[in-house]
Amino acid sequence: MVKMRRNPEDDYMHAPEDVSNFNESRYYNWFDSERGMGGWVRMGNRVNEGYAELTVCLYLPDGRVGFMFQRPRISTNDAHDAGGLKFEVVKPYEEHRITYDGPICVLDRPREMADPKTAFQNNPHTDSAIDLRVTAVGAASGGEPEWEEGEERPQVDPDKMFARGHTEQQMSSSGGAGGGRGEFGGEKEPSYPLHLSRQRVLAFRRRCVRLTPAGPSNTTI
Repeated sequence: MVKMRRNPEDDYMHAPEDVSNFNESRYYNWFDSERGMGGWVRMGNRVNEGYAELTVCLYLPDGRVGFMFQRPRISTNDAHDAGGLKFEVVKPYEEHRITYDGPICVLDRPREMADPKTAFQNNPHTDSAIDLRVTAVGAASGGEPEWEEGEERPQVDPDKMFARGHTEQQMSSSGGAGGGRGEFGGEKEPSYPLHLSRQRVLAFRRRCVRLTPAGPSNTTI
């Protein structure tokens, strides 16, 4: 019988493995229904290719969207910390921190991002800052598969693996997200509980964190 392992050390970074598409990534999203503002962030370390993938997206109360995508250079897989975006594991499966200090492109018509090059050229850019503390309100699920002694393991090409070590966890978020002169909401009150999904896709190893809003009683919307 296959069991899923979730040791505290599994919530940290992993040593790169010798495959071209090694990608350890996290993805978080959140939403403050009182202010009508939310967003998501992702970072994927492709250290064997020498860069990280950075994405920041803020949904603003007036319908505008702030967006940024970059491929900052990295040389190690020691941390998710590049291009101004940083994810920290304060305490495994209990507390994480998300910070960003960098530019975003502000779109009055978000669908223009269907043509990213034109959208980035024709819309204004401004400085942005995110500082969120996410804390567990439920246990994590998923993890690294382990087989009983004598069980046959499936044979999978490492270069074609996807979502190995995927985990999810319900968490709450508090902090602030803003840009320019505070026009995007500035500091906000503690948000409703969020659903944090931390996916470690080791494609040889890829990690991703995903958050989905939940109501004040910790029920998923």
